[in-house]
Amino acid sequence: MKFFIDDKEIKTVNKGATIKGCLSLVSRCANFSFIYNENDSNFEKYKAKINSDVTIKNNEGKNIFKGFVSIINYNQNEKTVEIEALDYFSFLLNSKIAGRFSGGVLSALNKLLSGFNIYSSLIKNIKKELNVISFGSLSRYDILEILIKNMYEKEEFKLYLDGDNSINVLLPLRDNSKGDFKIGENIISAYFSQEGFENISRITAIGNDDVVSGTIIKIIDPKNNKSGYFTVKSDIHTYADFHIMDLELKERKL
Repeated sequence: MKFFIDDKEIKTVNKGATIKGCLSLVSRCANFSFIYNENDSNFEKYKAKINSDVTIKNNEGKNIFKGFVSIINYNQNEKTVEIEALDYFSFLLNSKIAGRFSGGVLSALNKLLSGFNIYSSLIKNIKKELNVISFGSLSRYDILEILIKNMYEKEEFKLYLDGDNSINVLLPLRDNSKGDFKIGENIISAYFSQEGFENISRITAIGNDDVVSGTIIKIIDPKNNKSGYFTVKSDIHTYADFHIMDLELKERKL
């Protein structure tokens, strides 16, 4: 794992990082801490500030998170700096805008995302013409949702940013299955319960970077020859010696 703040590598990070999100939150969150020493001349180069850029890479050098510092805590007893970072979707959520977004999909998205560290991977030969007007009451994210509905003609979807700050869309099941998870193989522990008429599961699994809240996964119990589809309600990815996921799931009726 490699950690960068304002493009400077932090080499004293403790215990890796956690990256998490849930269906009720759009922006994803990363937490990690690093050791510091006020008497060390190298400390200044590690000193973070609010809104500093944060990049986290896995052992293969792939970006798994990009965002900015939102909270800094200094733990004097343990000599650590604790960082919480949000991805750049939070800017879109809190940015009200007035104007017309019209014309082709690409030009509308470029205007919407202008000045933000966010990119679009949504264009797949979509020829539709769009016309969305905001009088200042809509956020950029609200308008983005309207654009996606028009582009894909779907009501059910989930947006998130990948590690390269590119917007991804999770569509319904047939477009959105992220593979099989087998109890005893990539699932290392599982808990199932029934709440009302819903089947709920909490699992710990050996990771898949693409599994985030809103994703559909298939759980297989080889012993009982049972399987079922579940929607990920919340996800916590822990990146340390191993990449492990803790997922809260809700069964999806087909």
